[in-house]
Amino acid sequence: MLVNGEKLHNNVTVLQCKSKERNNNVTMLNNVVKQDKFNRKQRKTEYIADKLVEKFNAPSWRKFFLKAAWHLSEDAIWRTYEMANAAKVKRRLNYFIAACNLQMQK
Repeated sequence: MLVNGEKLHNNVTVLQCKSKERNNNVTMLNNVVKQDKFNRKQRKTEYIADKLVEKFNAPSWRKFFLKAAWHLSEDAIWRTYEMANAAKVKRRLNYFIAACNLQMQK
């Protein structure tokens, strides 16, 4: 049972806890967990996009990189990056963008 003033994840504090309000606290805790998962995905997405901007030296494509990182798995993005950096590919950024677009359409 949660106690008044008890600290939860990310410094969320329980303000009240009586038996009849237990369901509200469980709902609040579930919302905190969902928000934390969203925040982790958002931070990871921004990290991947920043790395791609750095590797391609293309800050104007950051919005696309964010979209790709949000919709595709990290593994898919880095595999696509490796294919784009193959020796035979001349326009690496264009190849990467086209490949990501194809994967996002699936």
